[in-house]
Amino acid sequence: MNRVEELLEIMIDQVVLPALLELDKESNQPIAVKVSAIFGNDSTSREICTRAGESTNTAGGEARIRFRESSPANCFSFAGEAIFNGLAPATGFSGFAIAGKLKVDERMASLSSRSNRYNVWTWSKGFVV
Repeated sequence: MNRVEELLEIMIDQVVLPALLELDKESNQPIAVKVSAIFGNDSTSREICTRAGESTNTAGGEARIRFRESSPANCFSFAGEAIFNGLAPATGFSGFAIAGKLKVDERMASLSSRSNRYNVWTWSKGFVV
């Protein structure tokens, strides 16, 4: 497993999947998301779903997370955005933005901020691919 794959795995386990499960519970709607990680010139992605095998009324989306090295060694800062289609459509909910730190040695990621977004359907400048 290379570095960007390791970062993505930790992010999904520690941040992204818990956030999606919370949104699934609040909306009573399964969510399927492509999660992409970008670190330097490397990138990787993985598909995840909050409810295996369920396709009725599933909201789709994409999450993009950028990493940069910070200190001490094996620590990374991250920023990410997620955009969803069809998740609680009556509310205008469109996704969220996150930021925080990830410690590879401890396999731990911690959020410093998370903000939900409403009616924001395009990526911010740093997340356009």
